[in-house]
Amino acid sequence: MTTYVFTPDGLMDKSTGIVTPFNRNGRVFRPQINTSDDQEPTMSMADGKYYTSKAKMRESYKPGGNPQGATFVEVGDDQSYKKQAQINRKPDEKTIADSVDRAFADLNNGRFSE
Repeated sequence: MTTYVFTPDGLMDKSTGIVTPFNRNGRVFRPQINTSDDQEPTMSMADGKYYTSKAKMRESYKPGGNPQGATFVEVGDDQSYKKQAQINRKPDEKTIADSVDRAFADLNNGRFSE
């Protein structure tokens, strides 16, 4: 089994030491990571001001940076909080039992849907 390691020049095969450069359309491709603090002017929902710096906008989410004096959480498109809510949700046993009883009563009285 071939094992590869990321290097600045490309992927290196550990067994042979041969480096395969990242290649895209005949050009060497190196993954780029955005470390810039700049962004398009974006309005903070905490204070209504526009920011071009991510760090300054996040400061407005803290109690000292907004007129409400509250702490705000940046959610974005992270959906993990919904999954956690489903995991923590307990089924309502009474509602389930009532539904099952109603279904059996309908079935015993000849009322059933197709």
